[in-house]
Amino acid sequence: MIQKLDFILHALYTYDVNAWRNRNKKRGKMKTILLLIVLCAALRTEAHASFVSNVSDANISLPEHEKAVIRAVADEYGLENDARTLLYVIRKVENGKAGKEFGVLNPYAMRYKDGIKSFKIQAQWAAGTIKKRYKGDLTSFATLWCPVGVANDPTGLNKNWYSNANHYMTKWARKE
Repeated sequence: MIQKLDFILHALYTYDVNAWRNRNKKRGKMKTILLLIVLCAALRTEAHASFVSNVSDANISLPEHEKAVIRAVADEYGLENDARTLLYVIRKVENGKAGKEFGVLNPYAMRYKDGIKSFKIQAQWAAGTIKKRYKGDLTSFATLWCPVGVANDPTGLNKNWYSNANHYMTKWARKE
């Protein structure tokens, strides 16, 4: 549907530009064409949002209130497919307490510890990192997100992050 709307938008835009050049002949049609362009653009946006939002998270074992926030943040950041799944996976693997729900250790991301604002802010930081750094390769992303041997991992738990994340990425893979 999105591709059809793109085609219609292109055709209407092309017609509108030509009508503008000949505006004395087709002035009445121009308002109609502009209205159609706006309507198609709105439908395209709605169709895309509906497609992204309807990707099922039923098989993901997280509480519903957490999934709702993660879903909204993933929509906000435009995460799709594996990147979207990775946001859920990070929450599951990190499983942090209030203020560190997604394992983001930046002080600005940890400024709330109420479990509500902190959850959304942590999800937003994780989503931003996924959007900037995740290129479809979980191994490379793991070295950035949870590097082994760093000072903030004195017990060496980071070495397990990739295998845990890979397990959930495989288990929760989206079949589209």
